[in-house]
Amino acid sequence: MTLIQEVLQKPGPPSKPNLRADVVAGFAEFIGMTIFIFLALAGVQATLEAPIAAAGSPTPSLMLTRKVSWLRGIFLFIAEMVGGILGAYFANWTTANKLQGVNALSHDFNYAQGFFAEMLLSYVLCMVILFVIVDNQVSLAQLAPIVVGIAVFMCHMIGTPIDGTSVNPARSFAAAVVTGQWEGHWIFWFGPLIGGFFAACTYFFYHGFATAIVSDPSK
Repeated sequence: MTLIQEVLQKPGPPSKPNLRADVVAGFAEFIGMTIFIFLALAGVQATLEAPIAAAGSPTPSLMLTRKVSWLRGIFLFIAEMVGGILGAYFANWTTANKLQGVNALSHDFNYAQGFFAEMLLSYVLCMVILFVIVDNQVSLAQLAPIVVGIAVFMCHMIGTPIDGTSVNPARSFAAAVVTGQWEGHWIFWFGPLIGGFFAACTYFFYHGFATAIVSDPSK
């Protein structure tokens, strides 16, 4: 196999539904999201009492690229929503003050800027996950989590002054349910979902182009 074939390899076969495995994955996602949102929202209460971001959810992109079956994707979505709400309630119950980790657009930015920021940051994060984690296109597999962590950190650095950085509808929805603060909430759904959609389109385009090059190196 040539170097270009190794680098520009075709994506693996699509994931097929498996009820037992998908239920187990959904339950694991529920437990993980509950703990994750609790730590994220409770942690900010104990520090600066300012919005904090959670890591993004690439589930829509993974479903569109067929790396996660539609059945598992549904289970993961439900688990993220329910687990996020439960974690947010735990954070609200265990802190002395009103929950502060609600995504809200800063007064210095308008809706269009907030939407574009969420879409672009979600696009970048999903692209990193698809190419680094799913395709494993790093020389050392052990470095993949570090690469994703750096991407998440950079997204937070850019997005936090704008709206607290969501890039994860479950994280924003959970905090809004607990606090009842829904102003501009649509940004934190449409932005990440559209960003994830464009990331999936880019992923398909890249692999289609890569396949063409491998099959005909003269192109």
